[in-house]
Amino acid sequence: MGRLWRDYSLSITAAVLFAVTWLVYAVVDWFDFKHEMSWYGEPVAFGSYLTRFFAFSPAGLTHAYRAQYVRSCCSRRGELPR
Repeated sequence: MGRLWRDYSLSITAAVLFAVTWLVYAVVDWFDFKHEMSWYGEPVAFGSYLTRFFAFSPAGLTHAYRAQYVRSCCSRRGELPR
């Protein structure tokens, strides 16, 4: 075990930090999801949260940021996006 830790301590530490960060993100996102669903009066189901949590799409996220950027730029200039 000592040699394993000595040889791979950086990788093990990075993996543990990643797992802990991901777990904290999941818990915080769960509370946000519950609050959002209660705001709209929707029933809260853990299955629907898991679907949302694991459906993370970098392409969809990029599209959302791009759309927000276009809206903010055009609203400052008084133009509408085409």
